[in-house]
Amino acid sequence: MAFAEHPTLGDSAGNVMLVDTSGRTRTLSPRQSAIVAVNWTPSGKEVWFTSAQESTKFQLWAGDLSGHTRVVDRIPGTPTLYDIARDGRVLLGQTNFRILAYAVGVGQDREQDLTIQNWSDASAISPDGQKVLLNEEGANSGPDYDVYVRALDGAAPERIGDGVGYDFSPDMKWVLSSLILHLPRQLFLIPLGPGETKQITHDAIDRSYARFLPDGKNVVFTGTEPDHESRIYVQAIESGTARAISPEGVSGFVPTADGKFVFGFSDSVALYPVDGEGAPREVPGIHPDETIFSVSRDGRSALVGVLGSYSADVIRVDLSTGRRELFKKIGPSDPAGVALQDAAFTPDGKAYAYSYFNALSQLYLVEGLR
Repeated sequence: MAFAEHPTLGDSAGNVMLVDTSGRTRTLSPRQSAIVAVNWTPSGKEVWFTSAQESTKFQLWAGDLSGHTRVVDRIPGTPTLYDIARDGRVLLGQTNFRILAYAVGVGQDREQDLTIQNWSDASAISPDGQKVLLNEEGANSGPDYDVYVRALDGAAPERIGDGVGYDFSPDMKWVLSSLILHLPRQLFLIPLGPGETKQITHDAIDRSYARFLPDGKNVVFTGTEPDHESRIYVQAIESGTARAISPEGVSGFVPTADGKFVFGFSDSVALYPVDGEGAPREVPGIHPDETIFSVSRDGRSALVGVLGSYSADVIRVDLSTGRRELFKKIGPSDPAGVALQDAAFTPDGKAYAYSYFNALSQLYLVEGLR
């Protein structure tokens, strides 16, 4: 059997693998930055797959059982190999995948396009609404992806380092980041100005999402230890030792405004004490399928919404009563092929950024490929 192995959850990088009837596996392809589809040829002598060996430059590849690979054809866009007929005809989809980022700054009345290449994810906005953190995985990005900061005054984007950025530090001197293709994923601090990037974790915990606590001296993240489910961890930046504050099966990384609790998601939403003392407190009004976009400075309310559709209702939730009211609706004007991916609001809700996945496809019947 041929299959694609993706080591990092949510990322399409990996290898094409073979497993025989005795359960032995071996690698068929060199590492690919993205694998879309895998199919056997009718003869059973080759496996064909559509993938990009670097960045998002996709090709149709063939690999034989000895591990030799070759390029069958170079195809623009993102090709998907759906099927190969016995007579050699190929059913091939060609999709233009993009992630586009938009934002509205303080005092602005129109959204501005922040997209750098064709794969720009808006992961955070500065508390003053002046800057947006962008993760770029486009055609010209590096092998570990690129972290950018883009001001909302029209200035050019600034590349600050490798990886994926999660959050601005409260003093706006650092960006919390990770190299997500290197497992287990560790956390880094990228300077917003002169200085060197610093690795702040060195252990076996695999981290997915992370934020600074309001004191700027600690970070909170969702992490998974070997042979365990996800939990919420808190770690002092200087100590380098992570401390779990939730049971297994809980994820979360958004702190309350005072930094004393973290919102944890499982089959319900609860507040977990950062000091680990006391039982979690259920949060009324926030649903487990929602994402927290921001928490107000006074800690009384949060902006939340459900991502994954072509638009999202941003709901303001009173954290003491659970009362919900529509605050805003976000999403592009053209909903074709759209799924919202990320959104972030300032604590006062006056500025925001969001990104959405866009896929438009065509289907082809291709003859003459060898």
